[in-house]
Amino acid sequence: MSAAATAVGPVEELVYRETVLSRRRTFTLGPDGVRVEQSGWSVAEVDTTVPFDLMNPRRIRMRVRTGPAWVGAVVLSLGIGFAIAAFEGWGGADTPLLWIQAGSLGAAGLVTTVWFLRRIEYLRFESDAGVPVLDVARSGPDAAQFDAFLDRLTDRIRDARKSREPTDAVAGPTEK
Repeated sequence: MSAAATAVGPVEELVYRETVLSRRRTFTLGPDGVRVEQSGWSVAEVDTTVPFDLMNPRRIRMRVRTGPAWVGAVVLSLGIGFAIAAFEGWGGADTPLLWIQAGSLGAAGLVTTVWFLRRIEYLRFESDAGVPVLDVARSGPDAAQFDAFLDRLTDRIRDARKSREPTDAVAGPTEK
């Protein structure tokens, strides 16, 4: 876990940080829920808390591509087009410039395609009604602590659900 793990009363507060493309999220396990803070240059800033008892402890694992791989393929194709133009001499005196453009676009396209083709593992928690409530990605500075953090989160969800179950003493009205 992050070095930000501290004790808060009888419940230990744990922090997990993830980064996916331009989005950064911090998950903090508090006494009653998961605080989610999100920021980034292409996403909305969010600061909310998801109560533990709202989530079902069943885990759904997904492997998702992070973005449009076709963007890299288009840039790579442009690089190949410039390389063909330079090879055929279509640029005349500007042929060295075409080779530079071809190399730059080709390299950028290849890197972008490979980056977007990789899959990131997510773990999703849903409500009892099957509505997605929380997704956490194995990505970023705390990726090595992904499983340990989610084990603790699942334990907290189970504990919260046990505490909300009715006991026999308050099971309902008694017969007369």
